[in-house]
Amino acid sequence: MVFNLLAVGLVLLGYRHVLLQTSNARGFATVCAGMGIATFLIHLGFAVSGYRAFHLPLSMSLIAACLVSAMCLLRSLRTVVQGRPGA
Repeated sequence: MVFNLLAVGLVLLGYRHVLLQTSNARGFATVCAGMGIATFLIHLGFAVSGYRAFHLPLSMSLIAACLVSAMCLLRSLRTVVQGRPGA
């Protein structure tokens, strides 16, 4: 639970940087995408290990949503960088 509290705080801080378009926005977006992938992998590990709570349809949907949103965020970051002049 401590990890979850720290992760939520980091995501909210990153969200602020992205909204304000600070120089740290891209880095925070990358970290958030990495956390989404890590969340997917950690929970997938619990599911594969046999923890029944991770086999519920809503849990599996949320775990998959973490991966999909992380991949979309990484793709959008790549698109933004490619769209810059001189990139």
